[in-house]
Amino acid sequence: MFRFTIRDVLWLTVVVGLAVAWWVDRYDITKERKSLVLEREVLRAEQEALRAKVRRVDENLSNRTRALYFFESRLLERLKGNAPLTEDELARLRSEVALLGPPLPQPTLPSDGHKK
Repeated sequence: MFRFTIRDVLWLTVVVGLAVAWWVDRYDITKERKSLVLEREVLRAEQEALRAKVRRVDENLSNRTRALYFFESRLLERLKGNAPLTEDELARLRSEVALLGPPLPQPTLPSDGHKK
């Protein structure tokens, strides 16, 4: 039969304690890694949604800019003829200006700090 001394039991306690501490640390690291992967996926989805929104705003701004240039060129052609605008033409021009709406702010892409 084996005889164990107090020193043997203390060494066993140290070894078991180190093994448990290592296992807990590995478990925490694995759990944190899974959490970070999920967070990264959510952030990438949000980033893609923001990029799509910026593309839509940019396209809308381009369309509005083209409409404004077209409107300006027609108005300049009309004014070059020095013919006064009738009330109907003035009302139509006002409605076209109202359709253009207020100016949009310049879109910017959020900086994600990652290079592809």
